[in-house]
Order: sequence, then C-alpha cells, then structure tokens
Amino acid sequence: MIACTRDCYDTCVFDDNFRPIKSEPTFGFTCSRGNADLRRNESNRLLSPIVYGREASLEEAVREIVRTVKSLRPEEILHVEYDGNQGLLTWYYPARFWNAVGSASTDYSICSSEGHAALKEAWGCSCGAGVEEFKRARAFALWGSNASVSFIHGWHLMKDKYKIVIDVWKSETARKAEKSYIIRPSTDGWLALGVIKVLVSRGYGDLSDVEEPERLKELLDRVTVTDVAEVTGLSEEDIVELAELYYYYEPLTVIGFALGRTFDGFNSVTLISLIPAVLGLGRWFYYSNTYSLGVDFDYLRGLHLARPSRVVGMAEVGEEVEKGKIKALFVWNSNPILTLPLGNRIAEAAQEGRLFLAVHDPFVTETVKAASVAVPAPTYLEKHDVVYSYWHDYLVYNEPIRPRKGITEPELMRALAKEYGLTHPLVEEDPWEAVNVALRGTGVTLEELREKKVVKVKRKVPSSRPTAKSVSMPKRPKDGVYLVFSSHPTSTNTQFTEVYGYPKDLLTNDYEGQITLTTGFGEVTVRVRRSELVPKGVIVAYKPSLKLGLNEIVPPLKGRTGTPPINSTLVELRKP
Repeated sequence: MIACTRDCYDTCVFDDNFRPIKSEPTFGFTCSRGNADLRRNESNRLLSPIVYGREASLEEAVREIVRTVKSLRPEEILHVEYDGNQGLLTWYYPARFWNAVGSASTDYSICSSEGHAALKEAWGCSCGAGVEEFKRARAFALWGSNASVSFIHGWHLMKDKYKIVIDVWKSETARKAEKSYIIRPSTDGWLALGVIKVLVSRGYGDLSDVEEPERLKELLDRVTVTDVAEVTGLSEEDIVELAELYYYYEPLTVIGFALGRTFDGFNSVTLISLIPAVLGLGRWFYYSNTYSLGVDFDYLRGLHLARPSRVVGMAEVGEEVEKGKIKALFVWNSNPILTLPLGNRIAEAAQEGRLFLAVHDPFVTETVKAASVAVPAPTYLEKHDVVYSYWHDYLVYNEPIRPRKGITEPELMRALAKEYGLTHPLVEEDPWEAVNVALRGTGVTLEELREKKVVKVKRKVPSSRPTAKSVSMPKRPKDGVYLVFSSHPTSTNTQFTEVYGYPKDLLTNDYEGQITLTTGFGEVTVRVRRSELVPKGVIVAYKPSLKLGLNEIVPPLKGRTGTPPINSTLVELRKP
C-alpha cells in the first residue's frame, strides 16, 4: 500500500500496482495528479547535488551547508518547510536538527493556521465532521471551498445531496451546486452574522448551546440584515433565504482554508462555525481533522527538548531576507520563491550573494534554480514513511514502489548533524522510534502499521460547547479590486505544472488582454480574460498561476495568528 502525500484533503490510498483502492477513503478513483504521478516522477528531477551552479558530491554539499551554518548566528538562519509532502519523516522530523542548533523557525501559517486557531479558541479543537458524518449529512453548505476540484472524495459523498455554496466567484463547485451566493471578498463574517441574526430573530435557533454568548448577543443587536446586504453585495432576500435553507436542511458546513487567508479570517471562521451551534447541531462543521488523530507533531519536530531562537511569520520571510535579518535559508518540502509573499526577494538575495539558500527537493523547482546548494530528495513513491490525512482517519505505512533517487530527509538531517559535530538526543534518536512515540496518541503502533499497512484511527473529537467570547464585529473591506486565488483541477498549488502546464490567463469581469497589477510592493503584468463567472471588482487566479509571479505583489501582512491574507490582496490596474 502507498498513500499520496500531497497537501490535499483526500490523501488517496493505492495498492502496490498504484491503483486506487476501491474502499474508502479513495472509493476506487483518484484525481488528475494521482493519475499522472508515475509520469511526473520521472520528469524535471534533481539528480545530483549542486553547489554554486556546478555538480558536486553529497559530502561537499553537506560541508558547505554546515560551514555556512557555523559562520552565522542561529537567529540569522531560518528553515522553511511546509506541506509539499505529508509524510511524518519527510515534513516534521528534519526540523530536529535546526531546533537543536537554535535556528529560527517559521510560524507555519501560510495555509490553515488562522482557521485552526479560531476553531480551537471557540470549540477547544479545530476537529469536526469526518467521513461518517459526510455520509449521514443530507445537505452541505460550502464556504470558500472549491471542493469539486480540491476535495474530490468529500465531493463524491456530497454530489447527490443538496449543496449550498458561498464564494466570491462562480467557481466550478458553485456552478455544480443547487444554490450559490456570490459575495464580496472578505465579507464572509458579515454574512455568517446575518444568518445567525435571521435564525435567532425568527425563532429558528437560539444561543442556548453557546457558552459566554454576551459578545455575540451584542453584535446581533448592532447589526441589521440591511447592513449585511450592503456589505456583502447580496440582497436582503438572499440572506433570509440562506438562513431558511440552513434551518430546513441543517447542512454540514464545510469551511474552506481560503477563509483563513482573508483579512478578517479568524473572525469569519469563528462566526461561520457558530451557525450549527445556533441550530443545536453542535460540531456539525468540517475544517480540518489533523488534530483529532492524536499524532504528536511537536515531538517529531523535537520541540519537547529544543526551541527555535525566534519565530518568523511566513508572511515576513521575503521582507526579512531583503532587510538582511535572514542570511541563510534551508528549504525542504516547499517552494517559497513562488508561494510566500515577496518570494522574489528571496531569489534576488540568493542570486546577489546576500543569502545562502540551501534546498532539498526531488524536483527542479524555482527555489532550486535559485539555490546556492541543492540536494536531491526521493519522492514519496521512492521511500518509506507514515502518512496521515486531514480529512479521513486512516494512517498508511508507505513502502517504495520506484527506485530511489536522492537522500531522504532524515538521512540528510543526520549527515548535517554528523558534519556539525552535534551530539543531541534529538538527532541521536532513531527516526522510526520517534515516529513510534509520536503515534502513541493515535492508539496505533508502528509495528501494527507495518503489518497491516492501513489502519483506521479512532478520532478524538471533544463534545464541548463553543464559546463566543472571541467574536467581534466583522471588518468592512476597503473598496477596490481584489486578487483572489482558487484551486485548479490539474495542480496542487505549484505542483504538476511540469506535467499539465498552468493557466496563463486570470479571470475578471472588467478587462480583456494584458494588464498590470500593482500594490505598494511591486507590479506584475498578466493577461486577463473576461468571464461572466467573476463579479466586478474581483480578479481570480488559479493557484498554479503563481508561476506568473503573482506572489511578488502580495503584501507581507499577517492575520490575527499570522496567516498572510493573500485572498484580500487589493490591487490597482493599469494597461501596460
């Protein structure tokens, strides 16, 4: 058995011939990425270490990384990694070396942390509905989620049921839903508050299942349905209708990660999650179930024995590099030059010799192309690992089905520690023993997982009632044109562009042809295509279009818990 490790809800499981298993969670089918994985595995690979533009030995690459690390203060060194691969040994374990030497760490905020923090504060845990609840639900309300593209097995369980979509454009999912509401960017919190207002005022629901409801009561007294209509762009009738649909269908609410990447994301996620509580449905929402499985991610990273010297927001990495606060960057499992705000400044600093950029990756990404030192890594098809999902509740023991290219992440980490002369319990503990310890909270042992290959975990979902103590009046977004990002059927973020290419046109209602988008941090010239699917004042870019350099104009702003509000990027337009 082998599971796809990509940053994706579905985490498809395949047999030894790489055919999707017919039972849950994969139901016998996979996506365009899974179908092309064997082909992609042989293309665009980094096959040998590169040191300052020339092929080198692994030993030389390791020596150069360690030499640079030893020459700098720990707080000037930053490791950047994210969810390019969800394997426990691939993503989490390598941070042990960097924590042991005291380097800086990111806050891991680029994607979902804002929503996790909001739900944890309101509900005690961000975990909610799982596969069984998806099967039971008779309707779904999807907020900021292009699920038919990005969450295909969840969509498989939704497709024959009543679906309501709330989004900022008529996405693929909105077009397939029974009902859709297109609102102005970053006004989801307003709409959620309006829905609660209607439910409570009409006696469809109440606040009896909400702890500390005083703040929410105050907001309901201050807001009117007319206010909500003015801000969101919906009619008052639309808002009442959405509340009535909630009352009639009691839909399971799917909260997309995109909402945490808006400028009022924390508050929006909180208010949306309270709608089921007002209806007496409890935790009848889904965001991410990562923290219901019991995996001890902090233990894998070594945070029980060592801490980073400082934490840098992922929104701020490019800016800190430009200012010279970060002089060495070690990257794995991510492509920050394309995916972080102002990522181009990382490339410029590396090319000008102001930044030492070391990258460990299977593929020749844009970040690898700019690297001072690059080390080849195997793909998930070529190594052992343990994989989890943030939707379903199966752990998978991955076994290689292709010959290995490159050095694994734990192997490279231990090679760096040896060259450094580091003796520390974090790097001396066997990687598999660390995994075994990290799995204790799941009720599954590594031995059982190796034997059975796929094991279902009993999720731990608290039965707590939510609190409304953290809610606040939603912010009014500024007038203007907003750049927003959406999932694409053939790519996961910037992955798979070497197989399928990437969309070179952005979608808008207002323009056709070349246009220059500007913010206070830069400009980029792109081609836009007029589409009636997009309301005025919105420009939609599919995520793989980041290859056009769109992150170069995304400001280094942070949400309440650090997540960059990239879906609230206000841009000015001019014809080049």
